[in-house]
Amino acid sequence: MVTGPSFSNINWGTYIVFAALNAMIVPVIYFFFPETSGRSLEDDGIYRATHADMDVIFALAYKEGVSPVEVSLRKDIPHVGSPEADEILGISKSSRAEMKEEAAQAQPPLWTQK
Repeated sequence: MVTGPSFSNINWGTYIVFAALNAMIVPVIYFFFPETSGRSLEDDGIYRATHADMDVIFALAYKEGVSPVEVSLRKDIPHVGSPEADEILGISKSSRAEMKEEAAQAQPPLWTQK
């Protein structure tokens, strides 16, 4: 929507404007998007697990009073479901057992039923 009028008014300068905007975004992404330390969305087999891993990163950063980016670059972040991660997230063994029980009793989604 902006490209047409900008090309008609500043011609090749439009490329410089877009290049400058792209160059300004690079530091924003570098400083404000946490690194997942090599963990991919497929790491635990489901998308939700990675968000849970990120919960551990953000909880640990909050407890230590540091940037989540700084915490995410560390290699000692425990995976979700481990006792260390449960301790960071404040999950007790009894609540973990209750969650597993609820998951076992839950009905499968309608689209998976025949």
